Amino acid sequence: MQRLLTPDSAFAWIKMQRQVDRHLFLLVEGDDEDSLLYGHLFGEDVSILVLGGKPNVLETSRLLASEPVKGVYAVVDRDLDDLTGVAGGYPPNLVATKGYDLVSDVVGVRPDLFERTLRVHGKDAYDAVESATGASFIEICKQLCLRVAALRLVNAEKQLGLNLRDFPFARLINHDFSLKDYSDVISEANTRSRVSIDVSSVEVQVRAATLRIGDDLRFCGGHDLLGAAAALLRRGGARSVGAAGLAASLLTASDCETIRRLPIRHSIYAWAEGFSRRAFECTWALSN
Repeated sequence: MQRLLTPDSAFAWIKMQRQVDRHLFLLVEGDDEDSLLYGHLFGEDVSILVLGGKPNVLETSRLLASEPVKGVYAVVDRDLDDLTGVAGGYPPNLVATKGYDLVSDVVGVRPDLFERTLRVHGKDAYDAVESATGASFIEICKQLCLRVAALRLVNAEKQLGLNLRDFPFARLINHDFSLKDYSDVISEANTRSRVSIDVSSVEVQVRAATLRIGDDLRFCGGHDLLGAAAALLRRGGARSVGAAGLAASLLTASDCETIRRLPIRHSIYAWAEGFSRRAFECTWALSN
């Protein structure tokens, strides 16, 4: 695994290394992609290059597309790009996740692993939430996550400048496990941002955004979903549960069957096959 810091340095390194290295290079944003794909990519043919964020991957891919270098491909998080229109400007030498990010895709194709992860970290809390609410724990997590997703969409399109990173989901859950309103989500964002926006006017926009997002889990960030789940488990009594621990367990449990189901798998497989190389270690890759 190689870590490269800027698009220009990544482009220069790839051009130089391409002349002496037989490996195909797969560009990724960060540690999630590296952790999930590590051990599943066929190391004799494919090397992962971690570029430190989506802007770096996109710009490096554009540089590579303008001056084609063979054997390089990229994976990026789709985020909310389908709704904002950004997806229409992707360069051709990459594949985007189907959902918000790769963790979201894992949850989408392996909901069983997600549920197992939550129950391993807090079975009693998980059961307590469902018993108290009469609702699915996973559904409550999703609805909590989608509240923030709607604000993320408005924040991106209106360039509000709100800090939504590592959102404190616990502050959006009442003692009876019911969820606080959109105004509370916006107010919480205000308290942690350098800007302060008018809650009432933005709430109108956020409620409109929820209609565009609907009930679609694809628009829920994987780490938002894990953060919401961790907060809900803690509210249910599993005090030591955190999003990072849930993420580590989920990625560790992601086996070859998980990789086989991921939407990005098809593009990566075809890319490597185009160079008569093998993309994945998994046995299904030999006949797929």
